[in-house]
Amino acid sequence: GPVLQLYGAGDKAGAVDAWMRGVGGQSYRASLDRALPGAFDQAVADADTFFGQELPAVRQWSFTREDAIRIKQPVLAVLGAKSKEVSPVFGKRQELLLAWLPKVEAFILPDATHLLHVQNPRAMAAGLATFFARHPLSTSR
Repeated sequence: GPVLQLYGAGDKAGAVDAWMRGVGGQSYRASLDRALPGAFDQAVADADTFFGQELPAVRQWSFTREDAIRIKQPVLAVLGAKSKEVSPVFGKRQELLLAWLPKVEAFILPDATHLLHVQNPRAMAAGLATFFARHPLSTSR
């Protein structure tokens, strides 16, 4: 609500900042600037696309238990170890995925919020490599 109010009032930088604080915590900017210089300014430049197109589409999307049980491929449910400090929603979403998906594995990424690979790219890459080593991608249909 408050983020969309900022955006609606024309404060794109404020809306992006508020959104990112809700996703990555109060100190998100240091991680973002270190990993992706200029990313904040680009996000502000792209705010119309994100807040006008992408976010409304995501808010309309539905994912049910029935949808989840149809997924037969192995799934890695990643949670940043510090995500719960930002919002308990992230942990609840992972718990839901762990309960609903038939072939799911939990992975807690150390030293990261929901910015995951931005904050801890090496550990994220190692986690993915380990997962894909156990579950190689198949070219057969």
